[in-house]
Amino acid sequence: MDAEQYGYGAAAPTTAQSNAAKTAARYEYDPKKQPRRSSLKGSDPDKKARRSTIGCASTNTVEVKIRGQRVPVIRRRSIDFARSVRVKEVTPVASLANKEDELWLQGEDFKAMKEERKKIVRNIMNNKGGDPTAIRGLEKYVDKTIRQSKQVAWDTVFIEQDEQEMAGLYSPEKLAEVYKHYTRESPHKAVERAKEDEKQVQDYMSTPRTKRLMMRRLSC
Repeated sequence: MDAEQYGYGAAAPTTAQSNAAKTAARYEYDPKKQPRRSSLKGSDPDKKARRSTIGCASTNTVEVKIRGQRVPVIRRRSIDFARSVRVKEVTPVASLANKEDELWLQGEDFKAMKEERKKIVRNIMNNKGGDPTAIRGLEKYVDKTIRQSKQVAWDTVFIEQDEQEMAGLYSPEKLAEVYKHYTRESPHKAVERAKEDEKQVQDYMSTPRTKRLMMRRLSC
């Protein structure tokens, strides 16, 4: 039978045959074919990428350039992923107060706090007594040498940094030594103040009222 005479041609392949042919061509080895590159930044097809999954740690290194040092410092950065998370409900801000301006400190509030600080400092400087612990954090307003010592220490460190940069050096030990020289009295003052706080806490804990409260809590 002549196929051209009756208009018959080669039969078209079925869908299954077409899919099989495409699959075979896909996995056929071609030495000229280049591997597909990833769209992620910093990806390298020659390196094996390690996928980070939940519960695993991803670690890489970062170069940190330090002022005055020519060679950057290598730092390792790692990220951990927890296997479980905890969710805490948060009260909406709108339901905390009737008016929006009641949620935040206003100018009048800051002014009142400033006046209270001034009153405490004046009472201490005029020897009018008051709570001795109220001066905590306000010492620089009573003793002017505290600010001066702090400023001198800062200036000395900045000058040392500039000198090291001009010389092309970087010595954190030298910076620490210079700063320690101008703040040598600070640790002694901190220790003395801590001892005073310890004594006040012990006196408070030894009062009969505090002992009754502690016994009541332990019995619960």
